[in-house]
Amino acid sequence: MTAEDFEEGVARDAYILIETFGRNLLLVNSTPAKRNAAMRFFFIESEDSINFKDCCEAIDPMIRPGVILLRFQYEFWLRWFTLATPLPENAVDLPEEAKGRAAYIAGDPGVTIAREAWFQPGLSYNTLLERSCFLLPPSIRNKVPELIERLVDANVLSVAEPDHWYATGRNPALYAQETGTPSSTIIWSALF
Repeated sequence: MTAEDFEEGVARDAYILIETFGRNLLLVNSTPAKRNAAMRFFFIESEDSINFKDCCEAIDPMIRPGVILLRFQYEFWLRWFTLATPLPENAVDLPEEAKGRAAYIAGDPGVTIAREAWFQPGLSYNTLLERSCFLLPPSIRNKVPELIERLVDANVLSVAEPDHWYATGRNPALYAQETGTPSSTIIWSALF
């Protein structure tokens, strides 16, 4: 898909913004300033500037921004991209597509755990465990390692060596590896 697939006007302009910020976020030769601006565009909701959700709505109200943001988390996993600190309080929450799966696999505590990985892509296991235990009731804290393992087994969380954790919602590379399915036949949006 390219900008020429859209008629001139708002939809094309919105696509160009998404494409530009997407490249700035994922390309190796991107500057820190461009990468930070791209993180803000995709993951921080602001009433003062146009953001990713606004652009999706301008293109087509049926677009599921959460599925695309989960794809970015998956791309972070592929590239071992890490954030040194969590996203700010006004960051976009864990998408419903991942919340539902996390809740099905590990209940409300699973959503809390996945959310911690979502807000700081690439955090360490110990940080994920510590933050999750802090947020969960004391009666559940001893179950957190088992819940994390269940979320990993379901690919809600993905681990990149040596110790980087991501809330990907799904993981087509691992799914393909587990099932013997050619990864080229897996369509990201169809996973959700």
